[in-house]
Amino acid sequence: MKKLLYSALLLVVQQLPMAQASPTGNLLVTKKISTGWQLRQVGKDQWYPATVPGTVNTDLLKNKLINDPFYGDEETKQQWIGDEAWEYRTTFTVDAATLNRESVELVFNGLDTYADVTLNGKAILQANNMFRTWRVDVKPLLKAGKNELVILFKSAYKEGLKELKQFPIQLVNDNDRGEFKTSVFTRKAQHHYGWDWGARFLTAGIWRPVELQAWDKVRIDNIQYKQKSQSSALAALDVVFNLTSTTTQKVKLSVAGVKGKVYATKEVSLQKGENSITIPIAISNPKLWWPNGLGDAYLYKLTAGVKAADSKSVSNTQSIGIRTVEVVQQPDAKGKSFMFKVNGVPVFMKGANYIPSDHFLPRVDSMHYAKLIKQAKNANMNMLRIWGGGVYENDLFYNECDRQGILVWQDFMFACSFYPWNESYLNNITEEFRQNVIRLRNHPSIAMWCGNNEVREAWYHWGYQKVYKWSAADSAAIWHGYLKIFEETIPNVLKAEDNSRYYWPSSPYYGWGSPKSLTEGDSHYWGVWWGMEPFETYEKKVPRFASEYGFQAVPSAKTLEEFIPRSEWSTSSPIFKVHQKNARGFETIDTYLKRDLPEPKSFDDYIYLSQVLQGDGITLAIEAHRRSMPYCMGSLYWQLNDCWPVVSWSSIDYRLRPKALQYMAKHAFAPQLVSFADNGDDLSIYLVNDHTKAQKGTLSCRLYNLSGKELWSNGRSATVDASASAKVLTLAKSKLLSYGDSTSLVLVTRFNGVEAAHYLAKTKWLKLEKPDFSITLGADRQGQFLTVTARNVVKNLFIDSKYDLELSQNFFDVMPGASVKVRIGCKNKITLKDIATKSMYDCMTR
Repeated sequence: MKKLLYSALLLVVQQLPMAQASPTGNLLVTKKISTGWQLRQVGKDQWYPATVPGTVNTDLLKNKLINDPFYGDEETKQQWIGDEAWEYRTTFTVDAATLNRESVELVFNGLDTYADVTLNGKAILQANNMFRTWRVDVKPLLKAGKNELVILFKSAYKEGLKELKQFPIQLVNDNDRGEFKTSVFTRKAQHHYGWDWGARFLTAGIWRPVELQAWDKVRIDNIQYKQKSQSSALAALDVVFNLTSTTTQKVKLSVAGVKGKVYATKEVSLQKGENSITIPIAISNPKLWWPNGLGDAYLYKLTAGVKAADSKSVSNTQSIGIRTVEVVQQPDAKGKSFMFKVNGVPVFMKGANYIPSDHFLPRVDSMHYAKLIKQAKNANMNMLRIWGGGVYENDLFYNECDRQGILVWQDFMFACSFYPWNESYLNNITEEFRQNVIRLRNHPSIAMWCGNNEVREAWYHWGYQKVYKWSAADSAAIWHGYLKIFEETIPNVLKAEDNSRYYWPSSPYYGWGSPKSLTEGDSHYWGVWWGMEPFETYEKKVPRFASEYGFQAVPSAKTLEEFIPRSEWSTSSPIFKVHQKNARGFETIDTYLKRDLPEPKSFDDYIYLSQVLQGDGITLAIEAHRRSMPYCMGSLYWQLNDCWPVVSWSSIDYRLRPKALQYMAKHAFAPQLVSFADNGDDLSIYLVNDHTKAQKGTLSCRLYNLSGKELWSNGRSATVDASASAKVLTLAKSKLLSYGDSTSLVLVTRFNGVEAAHYLAKTKWLKLEKPDFSITLGADRQGQFLTVTARNVVKNLFIDSKYDLELSQNFFDVMPGASVKVRIGCKNKITLKDIATKSMYDCMTR
């Protein structure tokens, strides 16, 4: 009998759908099981207090059993944690009223990863997927009063190793830092096993909430809002109620907005079991949801309700946006376009790739998400790509993207590897896909689905067939597995659960070694960095949509001080190297530094120069992409953020401190841009316009020497069309150089309040003079601000403080006679004594 009960419970776990948001109402009682948890290492007697949601690592840290995993070389000392099994336990009380409900279920929203769950000594669940929610009917096992819940987490590495040894073909993930490459067999964040920017911490734990849900009559499994049509007068939607009923019954369904607005009601008959019922609604004169820079990201708060015959009810409230998003791939003379249209308007996508914000995910709270996405918005971004080696993000992340107008390119969780295709694995991931598509599909920010990161690229260009000596039969089987997952299983789930969005099987479709990578599809161009090509290559290798490219920089000195002793601030330090995961990282940075910038005289110089180097290189790419509109219609650099303190490609470090790139990207992604293209003998000036209306104005050009003297000027009218780029002026370099040596000249252009400067020599050769500038501190209703006024050229002015300042700009140039206002956000009131500055000149002289 026990075996029969156990099998039945597992069957329920596998088949029940996952709700997108926690419903409310008197038909449902939800109890969070978040207190009283304890943790122990299996085989040990001692129990310790635990936090849920949480991880083993963070619980060990809170109990002072380990040091901060991110400090110094602690990563190397704490690998044993991932090899052990860990046990969590708690007790919770259940009253008679709860037990009298028709159905009582335990809902595990996230278990990382291999977990055996028992309730009151009875096995109820074996989980094996970090990305799934698990729902178990526990009414037969509960008792009035105290109930004990125990969760045993097995070692993800050891469980994966069992799968590896049984699998007939060697599958690989070169980013996996383990002795055996087991990550592909485990449905767990792939970066937990190590990456070229990430530590290896094989976490375990209850990483998302556990709930007890007791309900009568009917349960809302999920609500789907399907947009059928959209015009200025009317938006028509189908609201799909997916419900589970305990019996045949009549209920009243309703869809309501705010302030008592009722869009529709309908009486329906439910059958016992699963039901799917559609109610059409219409929204008059709809306010559209627009991405950042094009309008308001307007959200409608809608409540879908179910009322039973006894007037008891349950409801689900979500915010939706009225918008259309299309991906246009239209053949042309050079290949095929890759362009997003939002509400019928072509939009150049500006942004970055996003990775998990912490290796220990439960530490990321709503304030962190809000701040990070606000930083992206303030940098004029309108899209983030959620990379496939992390996780399907928390609802808080997507809610912020909805609210702040940031579109999301959503990968499924596969990256840079080949994955199993046996029946049990396919069944597991199919449910994973279904649950996460259902959870995310109502978010207006989700622009598209993408099957994986660089798996197709790995197959065609990374030479694994030869390296791992796969036979022809093995290769055919692996490719069959690829097609099974990315060309069959995912599309089938999307067809059933969300056919409203574009699906792209793999990013990129063609790798940077293929000529097609520049003429169709999206591109990951890594000739710069991996190929050691100069930054100027970005101006020649312009794709249709740049979804990855990047360069490393060292994080803020404040961030380093938290995690690495100053005595170890050296690229040769073994401890510092723990925080540089790319084998050739420092070598590559040094190579580019020697090409373009002065030699650092101190490690503080190295931090500053590496950040300027990264910012200069990546903004060169951004501007090349934007100048090439409409041929190129997207630029997403790698990467926005970090999951731990590390030298990486991020523009914002682990502590959310912006690097130079974050500030420079704000300028390069501005709605209007003045940009220079150096063609060798001449210099072309482009205007780029993201606005939906043409822009007219006066283009002024002034040539200065670096001491601040104006040598030449020119002004003319100029026009750039809506959502377009236009070359408006070409100047012969010989004319400019007739006024002086290239190392002492800068050309400054202005158009409608937008300014850009172009130096006629690389920064390392510039004959910069000692900066002559002043800084004043002011305040208005918006807060404090600095005003920087220069009398000669000040290059890459870095404003710093002992406080963490949120600055409107930094690492900027100030031209002769110009003033730059810098707004300050800070918890403390700032005085000028709190401000320190550094410029490129300071790195050139001692």
